[in-house]
Amino acid sequence: MRRAPSRLGMWALVGLGVVGATFSVMVLLRHGQRLDFSAYEGRKWTSLTQRRSASWVMRTATPVVVVATLMATAIVAGARRGVVAAASTLLSVPVALVAAWTLKAVLPRPDLLPGSWVSVENTFPSGHVAGMATAMLMAVSVSPPAWRPRVAAVAVGALAIQVIGVSASGGHRTSDLVGALGLAVAVAAVCSVAVVSSWRGDPEPTSQKWYSDPTGVVVCLLGTSYAGLVWLGVGRVFGRASYGRFPLYATAVLLAALLAGAAVVLHARVVDSVDRALVPDRLTGTESPR
Repeated sequence: MRRAPSRLGMWALVGLGVVGATFSVMVLLRHGQRLDFSAYEGRKWTSLTQRRSASWVMRTATPVVVVATLMATAIVAGARRGVVAAASTLLSVPVALVAAWTLKAVLPRPDLLPGSWVSVENTFPSGHVAGMATAMLMAVSVSPPAWRPRVAAVAVGALAIQVIGVSASGGHRTSDLVGALGLAVAVAAVCSVAVVSSWRGDPEPTSQKWYSDPTGVVVCLLGTSYAGLVWLGVGRVFGRASYGRFPLYATAVLLAALLAGAAVVLHARVVDSVDRALVPDRLTGTESPR
């Protein structure tokens, strides 16, 4: 039992480390702020219609997907892992959103680019991405081992779409997206402690998962990159020259999408390892199945 909080606690610290490092480098340093802003402006090289469509989809679809995912996950958590797990699941997204809003309110954003039109208002981290990522990571945690590969694959796709769409909409810089992913990892890891510690029923056998196989991970991330390149390529073909650097924007967006996929893969592997560690306790009866 002690191994579950420790492993998930270390994973939470990794998420917090990503938040701190991203803010320190991309917001508080002049060169980081310049790269971040140039990539942000680079989206204007893509189709305006595409960007407006992405903005509308993100505003309308994100709340629906997050609420639906959270409700379904909480129901499964209650049935398979207990009331405490369901409560922890329901609280995860609100906690992530409150944390994101609090960080936006209290973190400084110095104006290190005099003469530019960069906004001095802090937008770090993105609440939209933090909420979606937390919901998806909790779905991975709650899902039984036999379901987890499919749930993880859906989570990778959903988060890649979210990151690319939010970036295209112009609501957030790339640093805001990366910081939100780190925050989601931290919140989901902490909330998952109650989930993995309260399994109901006999332990399910674990088989080879795609996210545990290097080939499977590479194929998944390459597919994500390909889809992102298609989106960016279509947008550029129908766009026009503007401010910022399109290659920098495309690179930043693809890296953020890949980071989202990597977060899901690593989260699934951490939760899997905790499930496996708890199996001997369940089989020997040293831990109550309820």
